Amino acid sequence: MRSFKYTEPIVLLLSLMMGLFGCQERPPPTEVRVGTNPYLGDLATYVALEQGYFSDQGLQIDLVKQPSGVKALTLLFQQEVDIAHVADLPIAYIALNPTKYTNTSPPPIYIFADLIYSTHLQGILTRTDHGITSPADLPGKRIGMDMNTSLEYMFDTFLLENNLTREEMELVDLNVNRSADSLLAGSIDAMASWQPYLYETEKQLGQKALRMDPVLNYRIAWLATTTQAFAERNPEVLIRYLEALQSANQYIKRHPDSAMGTLAHHTGVDTSVIRGIWNIVDYQLSLSEPLISTLEDQARWILRNDGQVPHDSIPDFTKFIYFNAMESVHPEGITIIR
Repeated sequence: MRSFKYTEPIVLLLSLMMGLFGCQERPPPTEVRVGTNPYLGDLATYVALEQGYFSDQGLQIDLVKQPSGVKALTLLFQQEVDIAHVADLPIAYIALNPTKYTNTSPPPIYIFADLIYSTHLQGILTRTDHGITSPADLPGKRIGMDMNTSLEYMFDTFLLENNLTREEMELVDLNVNRSADSLLAGSIDAMASWQPYLYETEKQLGQKALRMDPVLNYRIAWLATTTQAFAERNPEVLIRYLEALQSANQYIKRHPDSAMGTLAHHTGVDTSVIRGIWNIVDYQLSLSEPLISTLEDQARWILRNDGQVPHDSIPDFTKFIYFNAMESVHPEGITIIR
């Protein structure tokens, strides 16, 4: 039987090739700065970070936590973050008045995903021991809320439904943390807020608390936004970002108790409070026609109420949508008519 022996040059070549392949390393992760909130809407982001889904996608996520989406959006305008998570109303505002949140004209932005589905994330909490037992008791009272956020739109919807006006009461501009603390301390009579602050504060007030929410709850959006320049330069980063969030959403469905613990850790809210409101949010990626309808309704509301708006017509909000990332990751979540 004939035998074959490798010659020395071939052995050296094979050894060199094996060494090269064996020494190959993964490229360094892409750093992405993300403006987030201690808010239920950002749970998938926190889960993706803790479970390593961002790392799996070659991303190094640096969270820049802010008290509201407006603050995160402002950082996006200032190029201090690459992605900002924000509710829908600030988008409607800047579509009509680009300098609403900044002294200079901000860079154009894109919405590249809606992160949640919920119609019960916001509401109004009052104190019965301050003489409030119905909406008719609100005139003359002090109402705390984070102004220029989606809370303002929700509150005006409530006033309209109850034939009330802002001028009949005192509105106090407070972020959600200070609103809750002020209501507990009794320095305000009611607050417009979002979860989990509503549930937590109601629980602490006990029988002194009364919820009074709008009848027509609108679908709350929590939007992943970026600048158009970043999207055009980094399309693959946005795809990998959504891939990580998609994995996180699946984890949340499979492991709700673990996800609740993650949310408690990042928001500072007790797990028992989170458990009490767990079923009001569905974590899913979308770009939906109802989002466009909501933005158009909010634009009409702004045109009626804000005398500083330079435009007088409803913008085409589809021009604010970046479809490419969702088309690659979760195309069935896109229902916007194009």
